[in-house]
This record gives sequence, structure tokens and C-alpha cells, in this order.
Amino acid sequence: MQNETIAQAPAWAVIELMGHIRYGGMVSKDTQLGTPLLRVEVPQKDGSFVSQLVNPSSIYRLTMCSEEIARCAADQGDSKPMVIWEMKHLIEMKPTAQDESYDPFCASGKEF
Repeated sequence: MQNETIAQAPAWAVIELMGHIRYGGMVSKDTQLGTPLLRVEVPQKDGSFVSQLVNPSSIYRLTMCSEEIARCAADQGDSKPMVIWEMKHLIEMKPTAQDESYDPFCASGKEF
């Protein structure tokens, strides 16, 4: 007889995806888009969470662990799907010197 464990409640884990992406978070099953996906709630340093939906076929390894270990992996990983420079063609954004992302070398809009 096959031993099968089905977790219904969210659990903490370290997720490693193809493409060398690794981060930690609380994982659960999500079917809101019509197919089973892995929902990962990745904790951020400010106390918020970034939600990621991951296709299970892109998972290289998933290690169940304690909340402390998952939070450490989240701090060391990069769970953000896009950064400002990837979206600049979608939105017009003029950074100021007060912005964390302000880079005076890129402010001219010139491409290198």
C-alpha cells in the first residue's frame, strides 16, 4: 500500500525553481485559475507578503521546514517577479532622488 500524505493546511517551505530561483514562504494549493498551482506567500522585511503562484512542473525541489528557516530563505531569495527597469516600457515613471530605486546614471533615459 502506498503511503500518501496530503496537506490541506498551509505549511512553511523552501522552494527551489528551475532557473536557479530559491526562496521561502508559506505554501498551499491554489486552483483559482482552473489548474492546481502552488501558492507561495513570501514574507517581506516590512511584515507584508508577496503572493506567488507557481506551476508545479517548474519546481526543482520543495523542502518542508520551520517558519524560521523559510523566513531566512525568503530574506536571501528574490521573490519579486518584476523590477522597475523591466516595466519601464509599460509605465512612464520619473524617479526622484528620494526614491530608493533612483539611479542618477539612468535618469537621462539613455540605454547603454
